[in-house]
Amino acid sequence: MPYIDEIFGVRKTYMACCGKSICSGCMIAARKEMIKGNIKRWCPFCRVPLHKTDAEAMERLKKRVKLNDAQAHLTLGHAYRNGGMGLTQDINKTIELWRKAAELGSTNAHFNLATAYHNGYGVEQDRDKALQYWTLSAIGGDETGRYNLGAIEKANGNIDRAYKHWMIAARCGEDDSLKMVGVGYKAGHVTKEDYATTLRAYQSCGNEMKSKQRDIAAAAHDE
Repeated sequence: MPYIDEIFGVRKTYMACCGKSICSGCMIAARKEMIKGNIKRWCPFCRVPLHKTDAEAMERLKKRVKLNDAQAHLTLGHAYRNGGMGLTQDINKTIELWRKAAELGSTNAHFNLATAYHNGYGVEQDRDKALQYWTLSAIGGDETGRYNLGAIEKANGNIDRAYKHWMIAARCGEDDSLKMVGVGYKAGHVTKEDYATTLRAYQSCGNEMKSKQRDIAAAAHDE
């Protein structure tokens, strides 16, 4: 099985053969057709046969790492974190790979590093570095990271800044941020107009991203 991008928005499957990603819902649909024999068991992008063993998958992944593929570094970091694919669990290696992925521009890696520094997972706890990495993840388009920025601002007493973050994130479809905007509206921190605008944008974003395949992928993930 290819690799699942564990962090944001629509879940994606990373193809280590060519370094591209596909919506997990589309990948599940493709696998069903493979099982039926309607299509060959190959990558939908480069037409290379899907790997059959962890060793083959790891070989492909490490080749992508040598090519400075940010997602490959991120994915290999996940493997070391979980101790999967024949690897021994190694959190130090995980952090090292995530840092390299961040240097190569991975927004997901910025988010992961922020969480690691916030919780002291594999690194010394450092809330300033967590803030720095969450800021970078938000700039890269990670709305969960932006939600966290809002939570930090609220904890620091910066209510207006907190709700600005949450309104931006909610308008891009982030569920928890929408809930906070609703709380802010009831408390008088968000105007009726801003709440209505945010809600319309949230609904529009959800409609654009909704598909039967993604619902199936979400159900499979929950199981």
